[in-house]
Amino acid sequence: MKMVFAHDHYFIHHGEKVYSPGKLPYSAFTRYLHHFDQVTVLSRYKNDSSFSPYWTLASGHGMVFKKIENHSSLKSVLFTCHKNIIEIKDTLRGCDGVVVRLPSETGLITAKIARQMNIPYLVELVACPWDAMIGYGSLKGFLYAPVLSWRVRQAVKKAWGAIYVTGSFL
Repeated sequence: MKMVFAHDHYFIHHGEKVYSPGKLPYSAFTRYLHHFDQVTVLSRYKNDSSFSPYWTLASGHGMVFKKIENHSSLKSVLFTCHKNIIEIKDTLRGCDGVVVRLPSETGLITAKIARQMNIPYLVELVACPWDAMIGYGSLKGFLYAPVLSWRVRQAVKKAWGAIYVTGSFL
């Protein structure tokens, strides 16, 4: 069985291996690898010839990483990249389930396409979208906060299930 995981996290492709500079090492995917033979990760990426000892290995047995262009800009939100839509649709074909980690533009687009293709998806809600946008301290973030909050609520409402980062706030 195959699963797709979608999020805006930047994974660093360094040679044959893929690293996470943040909180998504290989161990974060093992809970899914207990149920699926393969987890395909749709995410933003960076190719890096240097190496940092602070990166954690994200690639491993059963993991496939698909590079998606950045969706996290005003232009990308208003005009979704057709190339990315095709890549997401191709990746979702033949998969048995989808996990979208929100808030993220890649996750929201993947959830919408999964619904269109009648593929069940689960949401990992790891932050308050309002707080995430207000935290940037920019006018664009302040104006986009209610829009993103609404989009995330709709994705959660239509999801097969959801995992929250807290027990009550979100």
